[in-house]
Amino acid sequence: MELLALGEEHVARVAQLAQRTTQFNLTGRRWIEPALRAAIADGSLQGRVVFVRDRFGDYGLVGSVLYRRGEVLDVDSFFLSCRALGRGVEHRMLAHLGELAPVAIRLHFLPTERNTPAREFLDRTAAAWRAEEGAGTVFEVP
Repeated sequence: MELLALGEEHVARVAQLAQRTTQFNLTGRRWIEPALRAAIADGSLQGRVVFVRDRFGDYGLVGSVLYRRGEVLDVDSFFLSCRALGRGVEHRMLAHLGELAPVAIRLHFLPTERNTPAREFLDRTAAAWRAEEGAGTVFEVP
């Protein structure tokens, strides 16, 4: 697994993943390419992309996390293709965010019809920092 800074060359694939990923998408947000490009260009959004390969093959760019930096690392979107689930990739993505965060990571979860795997991941890894907020849940992990 390789985590890289989100670059211009990744934007089209990240937007595609945001549109297609339903099971492991914390908020169900569907970024479209022009909006994603604009948010990155104006500096309001930063991100990381995840590439996975193993002994069976190269899966390519399979996930991304988009965030805003402030007193906490406020995660806007966190999604991972189902091809990479169950390989520990989501745990390594969260650990990487911990390395980037100045004080804490704020993860937003909004339930959808299909994102139960994302909720289960958060319940297993961050339940101690869970707070209900409106229609969703916020996990603020120190």
